Amino acid sequence: TEVMNNSSGFVPINEENPYAVNLARLTEIMNSFGITDKKFKKSNKSVSEISAEEFLGNVENKLHEFHRCRDDLLIAAQETDDIMTSLGHFKELNIELSEITNTEFVHARFGRLPKTGTKKLDMYSDNPYAAFFVASSDGEYDWGIYFKPDDDKRDIDRLFASLFFERIEIPQYSGTPKDILENLRRVKSDISDRIEKLGSEYKEFVSLNEHAIYILYNQVKNKSNAFDLRHY
Repeated sequence: TEVMNNSSGFVPINEENPYAVNLARLTEIMNSFGITDKKFKKSNKSVSEISAEEFLGNVENKLHEFHRCRDDLLIAAQETDDIMTSLGHFKELNIELSEITNTEFVHARFGRLPKTGTKKLDMYSDNPYAAFFVASSDGEYDWGIYFKPDDDKRDIDRLFASLFFERIEIPQYSGTPKDILENLRRVKSDISDRIEKLGSEYKEFVSLNEHAIYILYNQVKNKSNAFDLRHY
């Protein structure tokens, strides 16, 4: 890869080192690319079709795009994992979730209740809404659903809160939990493929530009050092 020898765009405008900012920019790119002095031999290759400033800006913009896309995909992957983990506790419920999440007058509360809390619900048998429908259990918690009516005068939410109920937000999906989980697995697989593809594109981008960045870095570094020597 050839690089511009024209770094004349970096013109001193005052007694502060005029190359410091661009040297910092290049250093950041060098670190992002993983470039070290051991990787390349210093070269005098040059090309004049593009200015140093334009080249540097193009590389920075592309890097920003790569990082933004990667971060978006990683967030999407984490969010999908979190939903799958939460929904996994309800996978044995053979019901359409939309039938209980889109009701007009009664609202489903998904979550977990300590087993001690589940036992204490027997004390509220006179309240028809003090019922917890267990979907799964582990050593410490029961995972399930209770229902809160719009005209709840007994404040069922407060009752379950007193029993240390921890609510889990389940997005509104259509289908049974098993069907939704299967679809989410496909979504997660697609995200993983996109992350892998992006990683390959990034490696190719680095390969095409790393030598040019290294050459420009050394050019600017030499000019920066020469400017600093003026003060001695």
